[in-house]
Amino acid sequence: MGGANFLLSWSLLWFLTAVFHWPYLASTVAAFLVATLFGHRRNRLFTFQATDESYLPQLKRYLVTMLGAMLLSVFLMWLLVDLGGIHYLIANFGVAVVLALLSFWVNRRWVFGPGAQGRVATTTNSLKGNTLPTHLGNGNE
Repeated sequence: MGGANFLLSWSLLWFLTAVFHWPYLASTVAAFLVATLFGHRRNRLFTFQATDESYLPQLKRYLVTMLGAMLLSVFLMWLLVDLGGIHYLIANFGVAVVLALLSFWVNRRWVFGPGAQGRVATTTNSLKGNTLPTHLGNGNE
């Protein structure tokens, strides 16, 4: 999911900045918002396999997380481009890597994690008939 979101966001950033001549920070926000809308459902279903009834609370936490990530993204882009002199597309690549790791961690622990769902999503081990949690780690790290 992260790769598809990055390609969408990065392409929109380039398109809005290079073709429509938007300021790169405005393009950053627009691209981030589109990628956020694209990413929520896919992350919920495929990355974190959240299938319980807590859709609306998870969506609210996801949007809060993504708002924080967007604000951090804009700040880091400004820092790298305006103060650091780095090309906006190169800066965006670095910012995207940092934010992908950070948002994955927050999504795993707070947005879609076992406590967020009220239960842990499970999968059945067909060889032994055991039910195993599908989340990463035990939440106590």
